[in-house]
Amino acid sequence: MNIKKFQIALTIILLLVKVEVFACSCMPSLFAEKYAEADFVALAEVLKVHPNAPDSDYYSIEIDIKEHFKGNQVSSIFVLGNYQGDSGAGCGISIPRGTIMIVYANNYQEKLQINYCSGTTFIKSWDNQGLKRELKMLHTLKEKRVDFVNQVKLHEISRCINLKKFDGIRLESNSFILFEISLDPDLQAQKITLLGESGMDSIVSELKTMISKSKWEILFNGKEKPEKLLYSVFYYKDEDSQGFLSQFDL
Repeated sequence: MNIKKFQIALTIILLLVKVEVFACSCMPSLFAEKYAEADFVALAEVLKVHPNAPDSDYYSIEIDIKEHFKGNQVSSIFVLGNYQGDSGAGCGISIPRGTIMIVYANNYQEKLQINYCSGTTFIKSWDNQGLKRELKMLHTLKEKRVDFVNQVKLHEISRCINLKKFDGIRLESNSFILFEISLDPDLQAQKITLLGESGMDSIVSELKTMISKSKWEILFNGKEKPEKLLYSVFYYKDEDSQGFLSQFDL
């Protein structure tokens, strides 16, 4: 492992340890997973923050939707935490008025809610390559009308998707690829649809071949077997300008 990849891995570990201290444990979020698992996705600004109801771990925020991507449009959502500024309950977050964010919200206990682990993107600067890429992918999903919701967390068990094979590859900066995968009842890849890509056309066929041999299992929240999943891959360069691919939005 080179130094850059080690630093990335260490950062993820430290983030998980930091969260664990506050009695909250989050798996690193993948763009494709958090979109597929969300009931509502939008670019929004917080207009007003309302106090927690008595004995409630949630407070509500009124939002102005700048761009809607998935789910029914709403004017408010619930946030796990304390409205007064501290995180409150485990996995709680504090979101002040004026915050601009990309919201990935889930229906939980009859509440459309977000928490620390929801994968919310808080926008501090529009001049950010990762943010530009995320919005481009969201526009692709909106254009393709991808709105299915996965109620379970999936894990690829066949080990057929070997991204290390592409270590050292040279592609355009900020390249990405996004697939929709239809699954058979055994959670084997049945059909692979290219939803969009930027700068990765040279490896589309090879990635599709890998995915076609892949199989998944339900990691947790096994309510019912999903029929589809999303799969995204991103391109990065390490400190030696060597290219590599990752599912993680680093």
